[in-house]
Amino acid sequence: MHNKPLGPSQRCLKVGEEIRRMLVSILQNYFFEDPSITGRSITITEVQMSPDLKHAKIFFLPLGGASQQEILKVLQYESKKIRHILSKKVLLRAVPALSFRIDETFDAVDALNRSLSKVL
Repeated sequence: MHNKPLGPSQRCLKVGEEIRRMLVSILQNYFFEDPSITGRSITITEVQMSPDLKHAKIFFLPLGGASQQEILKVLQYESKKIRHILSKKVLLRAVPALSFRIDETFDAVDALNRSLSKVL
């Protein structure tokens, strides 16, 4: 009986981390047409790759957490341009489709901490 790994493969993790690093560089150096995002500090918290490496879920948070929905719309709109720039920086056969998402992990952890502090 073969045991399947319970998480992403090492290759998915490595490719995801490489794409995360490249996206950080692109977002720091790329001039966006939309002024709501230009000059904003955006943290790419995680990139989750599909097993076939054709899709990437990119989790982000803007500094201070403000204007998350507005920034999400801009990143979705600019995703084709960002993917094109990424294709010149990453050595992959095919650059994955990019899907930007707001990282809600910190909010969930904060809510859990508040709940636990009430109980204790």
